[in-house]
Amino acid sequence: MLLKRSIADTLLFVAVVTIPWWLSLPLALFLSFYFEHYYEAILSGLVFDILYGAPLPMLFSFSFLFTLVMAALFFVIEFLKPYLKFYSYR
Repeated sequence: MLLKRSIADTLLFVAVVTIPWWLSLPLALFLSFYFEHYYEAILSGLVFDILYGAPLPMLFSFSFLFTLVMAALFFVIEFLKPYLKFYSYR
């Protein structure tokens, strides 16, 4: 399982660096459902914001929006996992 997770981490971080956000976000969400406690999704959001984030004047120059979104989605997914019929902890 550790090998699978390492390969998935590498794939996600390569995706964050090379492909658009609207393709890497679904990948991160899928991996969050597939693996238990997939904290790397939040880290990928941080990497994305460090590379491509720009300050948003409407949010008081907050430049880590993707990190915030990924953290919120992570906690929502982790909260919902036990209630989903198709998901079982390994």
